[in-house]
Amino acid sequence: MARRFPAELLRLVLHHLKVDLYANSSNALLKTLRVCRLWRDMGYQVLYTDISMTAFQLATFAKSSPIGQTLTRTLSITIPCNDPVRSTPYPNDFDIPDSIALKYTEYMQKAIRSIPRIVQGMLRLESFSVVVPTRPPKNWTLSKAVQRAIPEILQALPDSLKHLEIDAVGSSSFRRCMPFTPHYCPFLRERMSSLSNLRLRVPALCRGLFRRSHLEHRDEPEPSPGEGAMQCTILINTMGSDSDIIDHTLYFRRMVNGFRSNGTVERLAEDAQAAIAKGRCPTPERLSFFTRYRGNKEGPLFSAINELVLAPVVRTLRSPFREIRDRTGIFLRYREPDGSMGEAWGTWNCLMDTAEGSVWTETVEGYRLPSIYLKQHSRFDGSVVKRTSLLKKKQVGPRAHGALFAKEQAEGRQLLRVQEIQGLEVGDVKRDPTSKEVAKAIEAGIKNPESEWTNWEDPDDVALLTSEDEGSDDAASTGSWRWD
Repeated sequence: MARRFPAELLRLVLHHLKVDLYANSSNALLKTLRVCRLWRDMGYQVLYTDISMTAFQLATFAKSSPIGQTLTRTLSITIPCNDPVRSTPYPNDFDIPDSIALKYTEYMQKAIRSIPRIVQGMLRLESFSVVVPTRPPKNWTLSKAVQRAIPEILQALPDSLKHLEIDAVGSSSFRRCMPFTPHYCPFLRERMSSLSNLRLRVPALCRGLFRRSHLEHRDEPEPSPGEGAMQCTILINTMGSDSDIIDHTLYFRRMVNGFRSNGTVERLAEDAQAAIAKGRCPTPERLSFFTRYRGNKEGPLFSAINELVLAPVVRTLRSPFREIRDRTGIFLRYREPDGSMGEAWGTWNCLMDTAEGSVWTETVEGYRLPSIYLKQHSRFDGSVVKRTSLLKKKQVGPRAHGALFAKEQAEGRQLLRVQEIQGLEVGDVKRDPTSKEVAKAIEAGIKNPESEWTNWEDPDDVALLTSEDEGSDDAASTGSWRWD
């Protein structure tokens, strides 16, 4: 009877059971695999084709069937580098047995070291994502273990790989690449031309990402970049941290001189631009560098997420944002894929995904994949994108309030927009003046009122949200939205 069950219907049932396995820890799928050999074989395909794991599951998965691993097409791994032992119900940190912390760290280190061996056996792997969320208290030993493992992972990934994501912005061990130690940038450079999607979200990158260091083997020929454009989307996101872009040839000279040069994301973008111009790197379909420009900005001056675009057209897009003091959350104006202006409130992780254009996304099963990959494969038809704390203007309606909205409503137009600058130049955004502000500037004798005007507002009262359970009248002056 089981063998007569239609294959397509069985596959749909197995996919549903797999979703239930991730969402509710149900063991129905595992029971179904024991019905007969046909169901087991088909269930193995469903179970192993797309995999989402945490570091706790890595060591166990490494012992699983090698045959099953050869079926894997996408792999998403989350490696928390915080220290959950410190969250155990002990009166204080000194009461935590050292043996618990030591065993936890050793287990996690073993799991991290197993990743290269795991991916090496996945001969059909098409997409690989590793996310390293780090929240305090941090486990520095694990954070360093991840950084040491990344070069080995990149070397072990099969040639079939087309989509790669490394999201380790919270890992402080990724602050810089040091000379004479293995680091991941040269391996990324070598693999870049064979990828369709590359997303790097790390605090720092070295200049080896787009050019060879003098410390590398000079007798080895440069890999051929190929002809024409590269059908690849490359997103490099430093999240506005103090990026240390180090030229290894100058490292020791800087030590002797007693200072270390702080590089910028512009320097890395210039290296990429030079590599493309000199033919060392083919032109990608899209190549963008993201960083935050923060300043002591209030009133009409807004900090901005800066997207330095090298392809298809060299330009800088500045998306204005405002971090509301004493409240959790950020307000952002950004450009939608269709060119229209959007606005949203949320945490940095959600807002950065939006600013990038939601090129990568996460499903409720935990799969981290390019959005286009999800659309191209029917096996994800039943998957649901994971909900985030992001709130867009169309969702909040009249709950949005503040000085910015009041002035825009009075003017009948948007005063704050994404700015597009020709060339590569990181900076902030200044909103347009209102008619009253221009008139006031003219009365004050300002020659260029459109550009030289100023009107300092309360920086907290720019773009707020009223909580859902508050009245619309009173809440406008007291309420705000919080993200926990």
